[in-house]
Amino acid sequence: MLRLISFGILWFFITLSVESSFIPIEDVIYEHRVYLPSVGAFIALAALASLLLRRLRPQAVALALGVAVIALAGTTFARNQVWGNHLRFWSDVVEKSPNKARPHYNLALALDKQGRADEALRHALEAVRLEPDEAYAFNLIGNLMGRAGNYQQAAAALSEAIRLDPQMVGAHVNLGDVYRINGLTQEALEQYEIALKLTPTDADIYHKIGTAHATKKDLDKAVVFFQCAASINPGRPEYRMDLQRARGLLRNR
Repeated sequence: MLRLISFGILWFFITLSVESSFIPIEDVIYEHRVYLPSVGAFIALAALASLLLRRLRPQAVALALGVAVIALAGTTFARNQVWGNHLRFWSDVVEKSPNKARPHYNLALALDKQGRADEALRHALEAVRLEPDEAYAFNLIGNLMGRAGNYQQAAAALSEAIRLDPQMVGAHVNLGDVYRINGLTQEALEQYEIALKLTPTDADIYHKIGTAHATKKDLDKAVVFFQCAASINPGRPEYRMDLQRARGLLRNR
């Protein structure tokens, strides 16, 4: 039995050493890193428990096992309640790790999906405060600010997101939307075109470019981009409707 315990302990540390070396990793604590090592831990714990329980009476063993099962079942049930939805999960993570940016960012996303934009903005701003080089948090702030009508602040946040990560498609698209809403159609087109170069098969970006050209009364280009959007994603009726409308305006010139 002692050999089995030793084997389990060695298994745990040897398999864990694969990802626990001098090579730096982004996520030091991550449950999937102990999936394989935990096999050894459970072997060692089971062998140790068996060794200790041998000294007890059968009634005491049954009682101890019953208490363990009830305790584990209770903790599993409680944890499943937390994992029941994103909002509860990330609220729990923020409560336990209030000084980490990622939990605040993910909680902001969950709150935004629930329509709680003000709370989402608060946590997104906290994520930026904790990690000022996080482009995704700036993008979320810009998105929230834009929907609230604070376009100047939205443009500033989105521009910062692009500065931190020029390859972030969402930030270019969101900044383009802010420019288009404020009548800066050419600036909007520039951002949409950058986004299109990064993701050339995104039907929504084609549609946004078509809308910008339609705003400029450049119906020839609008038709081309609406056609591309409708071809890539024929399931979106608004793409076909805007295409037909632009073609009708073009014929009636």
